[in-house]
Amino acid sequence: RKAFAAGALSALLYACGGPTTPTPQSTPAPTPEQPSIMCAGDMGPPYGEATAQILDRNPEGIVCTLGDNTYQEDGRYDYFNATWGRQMLRLYASTGNHDCEVRGCELFYENFPKTKPFGFYSFDYGGAHFAVLNSSIDVSEESDQIRWLENDLATRSEPCTFVYFHHPLFSSDDHGSVSPKMRPAWMIMYRHGVELVLNGHAHNNEIFAKQDPDGRADPNGIREIIAGAGGYGNLYGFGEVKKNSRIRNNESRGVVRIHMKPMSYDVEFLPV
Repeated sequence: RKAFAAGALSALLYACGGPTTPTPQSTPAPTPEQPSIMCAGDMGPPYGEATAQILDRNPEGIVCTLGDNTYQEDGRYDYFNATWGRQMLRLYASTGNHDCEVRGCELFYENFPKTKPFGFYSFDYGGAHFAVLNSSIDVSEESDQIRWLENDLATRSEPCTFVYFHHPLFSSDDHGSVSPKMRPAWMIMYRHGVELVLNGHAHNNEIFAKQDPDGRADPNGIREIIAGAGGYGNLYGFGEVKKNSRIRNNESRGVVRIHMKPMSYDVEFLPV
């Protein structure tokens, strides 16, 4: 837990296709030879500006959002654009349930043109492949999105693959954030050897050991990280701890930063 909470002091190193046990290590500032991505979900008042300043202080790499980019009743993005929106040129967003409560997801697509037309897309960066899902629309086994994911993962060429979206399949939070609807996506990701899934929705931080879609520990499975402490409201507590949950933190708001390396990556938490 200390490594996740300490953020700038240490990180956890994971190998692509490697063991479930992380290796603590000291983490130097990223360099152009060491690409990085900073992620969080559930940005909003009262701490959205504070987490946005973390991004300001770390101009290297790219930024991803893990959904619920707005909490405005009109569905618009005035608060986001004044805070996290300062990073728009290097930002790759995903939807959350709050993004799609007004006029479907239309306002989200308008604010984040990279996500058009349906909020699911992919890109390569830093020697890794990233697939972004829209967990606020149909994610059933026969949906267009899930068929797209199957094809995208089957044709990728990068050695490490990360997928991110809002709703987690696994969570130990006490607000019922678990979303069984994401199991078809997990089945495909598991079959294609995805390394890491990043989620929001639960307003806390949690890292799981590698597991299969049924929650069984599996050294060839997928690691899930929840990074839902992007700034909105109160942080969620933890209820029954899931058996593969390894690190939990509901004391600090902040962002998760991943450094990509050849055939490995490390994870650290940058707190407000």
